[in-house]
Amino acid sequence: MITPCNILPGHFQGHGVISALGGRGDYTSGGGAGGRIAVHITEADEYRGALTALGAAGTNNGDRGGTGTAYAEQFENGTWYNRLYLDNQNVDPPKPLILSERNPRTVREDRTEHNFADYAFDELMLKNRVSVLKQSREFKKTRK
Repeated sequence: MITPCNILPGHFQGHGVISALGGRGDYTSGGGAGGRIAVHITEADEYRGALTALGAAGTNNGDRGGTGTAYAEQFENGTWYNRLYLDNQNVDPPKPLILSERNPRTVREDRTEHNFADYAFDELMLKNRVSVLKQSREFKKTRK
């Protein structure tokens, strides 16, 4: 189960690193995938640090975990501006991030924002061999 890091500052300022890193694998297992960071800024964004959500290395024959997500949104001029950052650390072969959630988001002050889009980002940064797949609506999870 993924527990996201959800930050709700008014004025976001400072420096340093906010991270959600995967755990290192044991023996021949692979490393854990990066976690989730979400920052929802209602006033000024003066943070000059890093948001880091990276997969961890495996041990021996285990492979590296996939990318996590670092998401930031800020209320500017009457609308929300949002950014998503993904870094796959040149994992070979690339591990895809699967987008499987839809809007609307329900984060702000007991309000639901309906835009009925599958995904919408004002800025999307993809680094180091990131691959992104959109999960189809017909896809169904099965258990064995």
